[in-house]
Amino acid sequence: MDRSEIILTIIEAKDCPLYQKGDQFQRKGRILRLPRGKSACITFAADIQKAREAENFGCSGPSTGCVGSIRVRVRSPESPQKSKVKSDQGATAKEMVNLLKTFPMFQALDEAELEEVISWLKLKKIPKDGIVLQKSEPGIRLYIIVSGSVSVLEEENGGEVVIANLKKGEVFGEMSLLSGEEVGATVKAAEPSWLLYIKGQDFRRLLDRFPPLQNYFMRLLAQRLKNSNIERAQDLSAMRGRLTDVPATELFQTLNQNLKTGLLHLDLPEVKGEFSFREGDLIRAQYGDLSGKDAFFQALKAREGTFRFSPKLPDHDQNLPEIGDFIWLLMEGLNRIDEGR
Repeated sequence: MDRSEIILTIIEAKDCPLYQKGDQFQRKGRILRLPRGKSACITFAADIQKAREAENFGCSGPSTGCVGSIRVRVRSPESPQKSKVKSDQGATAKEMVNLLKTFPMFQALDEAELEEVISWLKLKKIPKDGIVLQKSEPGIRLYIIVSGSVSVLEEENGGEVVIANLKKGEVFGEMSLLSGEEVGATVKAAEPSWLLYIKGQDFRRLLDRFPPLQNYFMRLLAQRLKNSNIERAQDLSAMRGRLTDVPATELFQTLNQNLKTGLLHLDLPEVKGEFSFREGDLIRAQYGDLSGKDAFFQALKAREGTFRFSPKLPDHDQNLPEIGDFIWLLMEGLNRIDEGR
């Protein structure tokens, strides 16, 4: 093997115009392989050519006019990739990959992809009765149960009632991250538990990087929406309500996941909107003066007002093409909301 061969992984990126956390580079001799779909940064490429194994370094480009900065971990191909998890529990990268393979959300990813995933994860031990998520607080993390179990609690008659128990391999916290809403229920450790977690901003980047994870969470979200206020109505053919009870993100997702056809009306304090769905696909969006994708992105921010869905699609909408892949639209809209915050 050429001893000059090394692998470089970005472990932190701030305002970098080209790269993000998790991007990997491979250098063998004078040949540099870039992350798929990424362009070369001449300054960074020159730094990579000088890098050696175990000599981690950063890149900052004020002298070149670039405002971004990144930090990079360097290793040889045969060296096990060190992750944040290893320092907490002593697991090697191979052991972590084997562990992640047992979790349903990761079973569509190969070993190389799982090695990349573990660099995004952190590990935390929670004592029995420790609060992991508190109802009505902002959702900032996705959690995966490595060992132990947690209880999902709802308030009832002045006390708390367990509405679900989650065990090894199950995830929680995704509802608030995907919807942009506050945490809907308190989650407490039912016994001493080890939890992997990923920050909300990194979670969305992970979904963008690995489409199979998008599919997993959309299926999971659809299943959990069956317990929402809309689903309890039993009849989705015609419905109405307030956005304070059913957030716009949840409303749109419900229509998509239940393959509904019809017209959704939004009546907000200062603007009105119309959104046409055909078998769950969004085919027309109008929100005040905005139309298309921009109308949908703006509507996701709606917090007050009323909605009404009718199962009849107007004749002029019957043959319209879909505006875009719904999962992509949703993820892009939530990313924009995050950036706005």
